[in-house]
Amino acid sequence: LKKNLLQHFGLNYRNFLRTTAIFVDDTKVEPIDPLFTTPGARMFDLDEDRAQAMDPISIDVKDKDKPGAVTGRLSVRFASFPVTFASIDKKKVASGKNANPRLEIMRQTKGIVFTRLGRQIDVVTNVPGLTLQNNDRYWGVEVDFDPALDEEFSITTSKQRVGVSDRIWD
Repeated sequence: LKKNLLQHFGLNYRNFLRTTAIFVDDTKVEPIDPLFTTPGARMFDLDEDRAQAMDPISIDVKDKDKPGAVTGRLSVRFASFPVTFASIDKKKVASGKNANPRLEIMRQTKGIVFTRLGRQIDVVTNVPGLTLQNNDRYWGVEVDFDPALDEEFSITTSKQRVGVSDRIWD
């Protein structure tokens, strides 16, 4: 339970852990960046392999009722991982006893990671026009959105899942 909570909180609250401490059974939660591009985050420098960050982008979401007005903004980060990224022995495939701890995070976040104001809400695997396969864990995309866009992401008061609107996909 402790291991799972440390990992869950480390992923979901990664962007807040620089300024706020969370503890599980006297162990401080460390941030885990699912794109593995944040120095100091857990597993960033697990070995010599590094994730390759790509230039982030910002997308202004236009107001559907007021032409020219902006409702909110999407901030998107991208990364790719070398084929040896999740292997202990870099000459062998990452599976079984040869898988390092990154593989579990890569499996959990295979798809598009959505955060709202920096807190991870959901990982969407049902992406229009894309069928995810095992090798798709070797890239990462994170989309952070403003609360003003909650309706476009079907955010409820519990903030536990994301339902991306067709307008956002477009």
